[in-house]
Parts: sequence; structure tokens; C-alpha cells
Amino acid sequence: MDLAALAVQALRLALALSLPALLACLVVSVVLSFFELTSQGQDSGVGFVPRLFAVGGALFVGHAFMASELTRFTSAVFVGIRELAR
Repeated sequence: MDLAALAVQALRLALALSLPALLACLVVSVVLSFFELTSQGQDSGVGFVPRLFAVGGALFVGHAFMASELTRFTSAVFVGIRELAR
């Protein structure tokens, strides 16, 4: 495993681990923006709590997947380091 392949895998893993939280925040933001548009509400503090719960919920639901992928990647890195040392 060379360094470039490791960097590509690390970036893909970072994207895969952050995507559920980012998508949850995006969906909640679009819904809240539509609600504020239709109700003429301009309070920016109202959207913080739903976004916080959406991101927390996404992390709670996906934590098993995230932990397993991170463990798999870390194991592959250690195996790669051991192979490079030979």
C-alpha cells in the first residue's frame, strides 16, 4: 500500500463518515428555510436546535457503521505499515 492510495482511502473514509450528518443538516435546513419563507419568520436562532438534533440523530443512527469503517481502515493502515517495514 503506497502513500497516495492511503491518502485517497482516508479522504473517501472522511467523506463517508461525514456524509450522513451533512445530509441530515442539509435536509433540516431546507425544510426550515421553506418554513421561514412561508411564515415570514426571520429569526436565525430557531433553526439551531432542529439542526443539532438532526445531526445528533444521524450520528446516533450511523455510529455502528462509522465505528466499523474506522476500525477497518485503521487495521488496514497498521497492516500496510507492517508490510512497508519489511
